[in-house]
Amino acid sequence: MVMQSNTISPNLRKILLMIIGVDLIGLSVFYYSNSGSYTFAGYITLNSSKYPIYWYLVHGPIVLMSIFMFTLGIATLIVGYLNQPKSTKPIIVLTVFTIVSAVLVTRVFYLGNSPSVVMLPLPAKTDEYVIQMASAFNLVHGINPYEVNLEKVMLSSIPPQQFTLIYSNSAPPYVPGKVIGFVDYFDYLPQAALYYVPAILLGIPGVIWNALVYSSGLFLSFKKMEGSVKYLFPAVIAGSMFIFLEPAVMPVPSAGWIVPLLIAVSYPEYPILSGIMLGWASAYKIYVLPFALFYLVEAKRMGYNVKKMIYGALASFLGPTLPFLVEDPSAMLKDVLAPLTLNLRPLDGGPGITDLQFLGIFIPKDLQIAILAGILVSGLFISLLRRLGYLSFVIPSIAFFWWYRPEPQYFMYFPFIALIAVMTGFFGKIELTESRQETWLFSSFSIGISAFSVMYLAQYAFIIPAAVSIYLLVMMSLTVMFVPISIMIERAKSLITRLSEKTVSCLTFLFMTVAMVGIALGVSDLLLNGLWFVVMGHNYESDAFLLSVLAAKEMVDLHNPYSFVFLHDMLESPQFGKVFSMFRYSNSPIDLNDLKPSPVFTPYLDPSGQFIKYGARVNYVDFYDYPPGMALSMIPALLLRIPVSLWESLLYVFSIVTLFLSIRNEKNLLYVLVFILSGVFVTFYGEAFESDLSPWISLILIAISFRKYPLISGALTGFAATTMPEATVLVPFILILIYNEMGKQFFLRFLISGILLSALLVLPPILIDPSSLTMMFFPILAKLPVNGVSLTTLISLYIFHSYWPVSFLSIFPYVALIGSIAISVIFYNKIREGILMFPMFIVLNFTRAEIEYFAFYPLVAFLAWLLITREKEITRSEGLKVLHGSHFRVLERRKRES
Repeated sequence: MVMQSNTISPNLRKILLMIIGVDLIGLSVFYYSNSGSYTFAGYITLNSSKYPIYWYLVHGPIVLMSIFMFTLGIATLIVGYLNQPKSTKPIIVLTVFTIVSAVLVTRVFYLGNSPSVVMLPLPAKTDEYVIQMASAFNLVHGINPYEVNLEKVMLSSIPPQQFTLIYSNSAPPYVPGKVIGFVDYFDYLPQAALYYVPAILLGIPGVIWNALVYSSGLFLSFKKMEGSVKYLFPAVIAGSMFIFLEPAVMPVPSAGWIVPLLIAVSYPEYPILSGIMLGWASAYKIYVLPFALFYLVEAKRMGYNVKKMIYGALASFLGPTLPFLVEDPSAMLKDVLAPLTLNLRPLDGGPGITDLQFLGIFIPKDLQIAILAGILVSGLFISLLRRLGYLSFVIPSIAFFWWYRPEPQYFMYFPFIALIAVMTGFFGKIELTESRQETWLFSSFSIGISAFSVMYLAQYAFIIPAAVSIYLLVMMSLTVMFVPISIMIERAKSLITRLSEKTVSCLTFLFMTVAMVGIALGVSDLLLNGLWFVVMGHNYESDAFLLSVLAAKEMVDLHNPYSFVFLHDMLESPQFGKVFSMFRYSNSPIDLNDLKPSPVFTPYLDPSGQFIKYGARVNYVDFYDYPPGMALSMIPALLLRIPVSLWESLLYVFSIVTLFLSIRNEKNLLYVLVFILSGVFVTFYGEAFESDLSPWISLILIAISFRKYPLISGALTGFAATTMPEATVLVPFILILIYNEMGKQFFLRFLISGILLSALLVLPPILIDPSSLTMMFFPILAKLPVNGVSLTTLISLYIFHSYWPVSFLSIFPYVALIGSIAISVIFYNKIREGILMFPMFIVLNFTRAEIEYFAFYPLVAFLAWLLITREKEITRSEGLKVLHGSHFRVLERRKRES
């Protein structure tokens, strides 16, 4: 057994704080970009044709929240550099405050209380991607890209919404009528076109080339890491998912300069190579040049051969550039320098100081540029006087956050590069006292929740309703099975301690490449086929949510909710229905006011049904069909007269705060923070933007917070079991874990309190009307049309071509339940907290299994590992140490006496 400890090593503290800092900066970008809406701004005229333009509008509190996230991310990186235990606690408190505040700010200021419609673009080809791909094509065919106008190529490839628009000198104010053109020429140095030449020669899409290049760069960095720090790398990738995804699978050319920087910071002992990579990246994107200067300063201080680095940088910077400069200097200089003189709208990018304009605070463009330059110059001066370590690499991020037209790529990636530099030993070899098994298991949980986050994103951002991609559906189902199986096998066999580093490296490279290329293939058809807008309605209620609210109202009046048919109430509710549409950009503007919610009822198979759906007679669910706990959890909102969605957000916030208050150990606090940020689409986005998920997971989190008090934690778990079937199937596995880890006395108190409360909630409606029991589990017992990513969906829809579940599949959930419980009991000592992920396989056999129904199981399993089973292992290890120490002292005493 590997000895474990709750004492955190200084280097692990530094790395975890750096991951949190990087994640907060990424979260600031994600939060800003998904908490607003595009609105029609007017028409622009290009080539005598009119095109509609949409501008992004965001509420002031959202802007302040995103700026605060970025600032806290930078502060966390500074605290990580100082690496003082006393400074860690304030950062943890502020980060938790930021997460819960973001949930509430989103709920109050973005979603509000009234129904609303928002429009957001799906990822699509950018103008720089089209320009660089077209220029690479010209290079392959022997054409000087600086002598070609790309207007026709761009107008035929992407809509004007994706162009970099040029305004007349009379702007500001920036209005569509002042647009005089767009950037339709190759305004980069040659390296930007040379990067895509292999993709042109191989005949593969640029997004696939991005994925291959990025996975190779990450692998080279991973290969350079040594010791236990190597096994934190998956957690870095999971936690930095914002940074991880875009260069890998989106049609943006960021990988062309990120990968050279990864190689430069990972292999500084090869000065010519690192210099070549540094020069290439600086030529690819000119805003990398300040980073290169800080890199050279720190490299000199660390004793690397800076002279050779400079030679390599000059070779890669000037080598590809000079031939074009010699051939046609005027054409090249005109195109490359033109952007410096263009009048561009400042709000077309991402979060930054400029966005204070949404609050009516206008900072002059010249002042912002002066502040940016001042930060770079003063930062470089300070770094020359004293050692700043990896903070030198972060200074460009601080500076470019002040750029008058901020883009995420200007500031988001440099902290990530700094993190990789630390882990690969740029600033000296870094060693952890934590075992390889501990760091790898933590990383496994993190990459697991991150995988579900990606699937959650894919479900809501990339899949067109009623036209589900079989590729993505299969990929999501495989992910659901792969994640728990891999973690349980690792927990049982400790494979990471048995595999050689070479084998681990090969498997990691294979996993990253397959994952990135797979996602790129899965979404490329949509991403490369025009610009799509997704229109979503907020504060419109699904039938399941509305039925729960109506049932809660009946409970307040002391009525049995299972005795009512709510069809009339549902149809009368102005918030009942769904608004979700996708529009491809066209010359006709999208009018959001024309979109009205359409009532969406859940059909169930009924031979005597009044309606026809999917070729069969059906009736619609117009009665409460959940266990009573779901409606009971909403009663406080009705009594307080606040929106139920706001109440559920408050309940989730309370559960997160309670969880962190229950954790006293610094290492555990940092682990939990990294994990939550790793699964941000699940742990934050779903809770901030969805409304019918949080009751059961909130109750489970609060129960874990009171893990030392069996009566309270048992009662809360019993309450959670009565909310929905997805929570009910989790309870047997919780009981098995409690029995084995907490002792029989604790288990009995936990069990009795849970049974008493759940019986108190469930029995009254059953005693009044025994048929209520059937209605509590109606979604499982009835025949509903298949939906989601379940095996039942795959088999029924794509093998039997039926929207109704095949009959022989109805027994699968029960077989999975019985089999999982049996395996958990027999092999508990091998799997331990891994049994809490068995419910995923059970839910995977349900008729309807959405990602959010089982994405929280890894969260529960992770917390059980960190706060229960691992704590027991540490206590046992410390007991053995005490026993061995006492034995040693007895031997010493006897030796002295003799």
